[in-house]
Amino acid sequence: MPSIATNSRVDRDELLAFLRPRNRAILLTHRPSGDVQMSPVTFGTSAEGAVLV
Repeated sequence: MPSIATNSRVDRDELLAFLRPRNRAILLTHRPSGDVQMSPVTFGTSAEGAVLV
């Protein structure tokens, strides 16, 4: 079972193995004021390994 909430470095294959069974995430952006905006999003991965939001 993959670890969750760690700061471990992973390679691209490990990242995709973690992401593929999931489809929900939180997208974090910064507003012009510097405040943080967190938005729930759905995502997927392409056959080539791109993450699609």
